Amino acid sequence: LLFALIAIWLYLKDKYFTAGLLIGLAFLTKFTFGLFLPLLGIVIALVTFRKWKVLVKRELFIGLGFIAMVAPYFIFNYYYYGQYLGGILLPLRVANDVIQNVVACTVLYLKPGSYYLYQSIIENPLFLMVVPGFYYFITKKQFKDYNKLLIVLFILGPLLYFHSLKCKTPRYLLQILPFLAIIAGYGIMEVFSAFKIKKKKWLALLFVILLISAVNSLAFYFIKEPTQPTIDTQFYGYLSGKQVDGVVLSTTPMLTFYTDAKLELIYYPLYD
Repeated sequence: LLFALIAIWLYLKDKYFTAGLLIGLAFLTKFTFGLFLPLLGIVIALVTFRKWKVLVKRELFIGLGFIAMVAPYFIFNYYYYGQYLGGILLPLRVANDVIQNVVACTVLYLKPGSYYLYQSIIENPLFLMVVPGFYYFITKKQFKDYNKLLIVLFILGPLLYFHSLKCKTPRYLLQILPFLAIIAGYGIMEVFSAFKIKKKKWLALLFVILLISAVNSLAFYFIKEPTQPTIDTQFYGYLSGKQVDGVVLSTTPMLTFYTDAKLELIYYPLYD
């Protein structure tokens, strides 16, 4: 995520080759950051519309930076996994197959389509302000504000991809959290402006909200005793004190806290 954010900063500073390098580095740490490359290419095409030389130069520099960073990885795949496209792209294909077939989140903890919507709000209630942020972005027709458009695309692109996966988990949202925060901040500013609330008042209100949030987090960390839900204890502790013959198949290593039986993880193996 840090590499991706630095890449965006470099792009805004017109350092296109270095931005491509950083997007490539972000891609190597997490493949889904590769989505940022075509999304950035779309924005560059809009910014340089009908300026073909500028368009080609910027797209070329970012593309070359990205290729320079990821080429050694794909050359390694070519050498070790086969001399065909399937070998070069094997890690990407296997990663996709695993995500689509992980037992824990495609069967045991299957999530509804609206999962990311309410999960982001649960994680941070201020993300509710993303809604007015998008509303004002659309109603004020700010599609030609290409910096805002870039932020919107960096939210919608990965979100649509994550939504298409069977496996849905909160950690996937980490890729778009900074951009959600920016749009939420924009939504807050527009709402306060619409209701003609003075800057000092909304800054004071925002400070109070952040203070309450900070106090709540500190109180949770220092005061609340850590407890395990009863249902978890009953589930994970089912084998506690029991004679187990053979191997236990499990999607989690948590069972090892309650039994010395041999455990075989089935979290990542693939199933039809």
